[in-house]
Amino acid sequence: SDLFKNINKKFDLIVSNPPYIPYSLKNNLQKEVEKFEPHIALFADSDGLDFYTKITNEARTYLEVQGYLLYEIGYSQAKAVKQIMQADFQNIFIEKDVSGIERVIGGQLKL
Repeated sequence: SDLFKNINKKFDLIVSNPPYIPYSLKNNLQKEVEKFEPHIALFADSDGLDFYTKITNEARTYLEVQGYLLYEIGYSQAKAVKQIMQADFQNIFIEKDVSGIERVIGGQLKL
């Protein structure tokens, strides 16, 4: 789905890998990434946090009681995404990738 368009049921788990690269970093990307990846899948407004805010704000409507929301996050975004999630989610956790970079964040919907 494009965000939550045409969704009219609830889920135990929502996983998202939204666009999270700020437009300001476009010129810093590896040429292979910029050349072969669709820009709509890479770039987001608000320092790359736009989609995290939109999805987190709407997730309550689409999650079952105590359901989970998980994201892939960009380099150095864990703290900001955690702040976005804290209003509606508890038991927030952050996982690192094989390179030791914080890459996944998740949380359980508050009652």
